[in-house]
Amino acid sequence: MKFDQFTDADNLKSEIENSINYVSNIIWSDSKQSNFVLIPRLNILFREDSDIRLFLDVTKEYKSHKNFYRKSIAINYIIISAVLLRLRLAKFFFKTVSLKVSEFYPIILGGNNRLRIIDSSNSNALLVSKNTANDFFTNNAINAFEQRKFASLGVLPEILPINKTLYLERQIEGLAINRSVLDAFETDLIAKSINRFFAMQEELSRDISIDAFLRYKTSILVHFSNNSTAENTVDMVKSFIDLGRQVRSYLGNVLVKTCPSHGDLNRGNVFLDQKQVHIIDWEYYMYRNIDYDRIIYCNDLRHKALSDYLNFFKTTDSLDFCVLTFLLEELSFRILNFKSDVSDSQIFINTISMLIKQEIIKGETR
Repeated sequence: MKFDQFTDADNLKSEIENSINYVSNIIWSDSKQSNFVLIPRLNILFREDSDIRLFLDVTKEYKSHKNFYRKSIAINYIIISAVLLRLRLAKFFFKTVSLKVSEFYPIILGGNNRLRIIDSSNSNALLVSKNTANDFFTNNAINAFEQRKFASLGVLPEILPINKTLYLERQIEGLAINRSVLDAFETDLIAKSINRFFAMQEELSRDISIDAFLRYKTSILVHFSNNSTAENTVDMVKSFIDLGRQVRSYLGNVLVKTCPSHGDLNRGNVFLDQKQVHIIDWEYYMYRNIDYDRIIYCNDLRHKALSDYLNFFKTTDSLDFCVLTFLLEELSFRILNFKSDVSDSQIFINTISMLIKQEIIKGETR
């Protein structure tokens, strides 16, 4: 689930209102109080008086899935929700939230760190931090676009920055490739595009000392924790620093190959629109170990259950990358992505920390 405290209406309303008020104070002059219906599982707030065709258009991705059973459930759920919205009965079955929003933006889509406020044509969206005191995630996405490291590949959505916490982004057509049944041509097209992305990372790469690598990772996490609302972020950062010291002591004065990195290159963030491949959600964009995006994408690690994730690291001797620096990157990502109301968040952090310690012990006993 993408909205924090999903079952707590008061916290949910406060979280969204803070972001909406922030946007309204900066760019909107036509805001009015309206009732929005919160559709669970779809992570959507839909204004009651809006055209139902817009709801069906925005939810088209949910109606596509490789698994027939899940696809059938999703389609039926969306149809039932659409009927309830059309008959103005949704408020009797779902939570409603009263918000002061521009009339031109009838849909709010929840995200891990940002809200996507979609216009009435479903062509553009405003992206705003859920924690408006922290520009970390929105500013990363803006940097990815403005630095134009991957501009020649044409894979980034077009962005119009308003400030470091708010930007306008063109809505991407097509579907995420993890939901699509791809033919041979489409599979080849995606592979070529992703391989060009990896080749560009290689071209942009540079070697740095492990000390510089750890300083950079630590500075990112410390900066993030200073504005984080999670209670235990500081403790997690301290744990990362301690594990980093252990890795540094074990590896010695090695060099780490780094490059500009998407950071969450899972197949739900790769979209295919006819013959165009797009990579979305650049909120974790920064320099990382060059292997990070490739390993995440090629092994579909973001979508693996914990048991399968652990199995992947059981035979580390056969893996073609430095496991310890990869795991440090993973730990850093999981801290940045930590959600106190998602049980897997802490479980994965504990698991990755354990894997780092085990890898050091295994290496020392060889």
